[in-house]
Amino acid sequence: MPNIKSSIKKARQDVRRYADNRRYRTRIHTLTRKVLESLKAKNREEATNALREMQSAVDKAAKRRVIHKNTAARKIARLSRRLRLAA
Repeated sequence: MPNIKSSIKKARQDVRRYADNRRYRTRIHTLTRKVLESLKAKNREEATNALREMQSAVDKAAKRRVIHKNTAARKIARLSRRLRLAA
């Protein structure tokens, strides 16, 4: 454990940030899995709705710098392409 006052505060902030970032990442993974499962079940309408929801979550995570904006764009592009080719 840190002994310096500023280091103690930084450690507290790190714990909080880690929890917040984890929440965003978990949401992205869950929604991505939902899109892939819908595609596997050949349920295009459900996949489209899930993709829209996932895209929103990824954009929010990128806006808050949980993930890099290029990573967000890549994730969205790859899933969009899979949805488009599933037709």
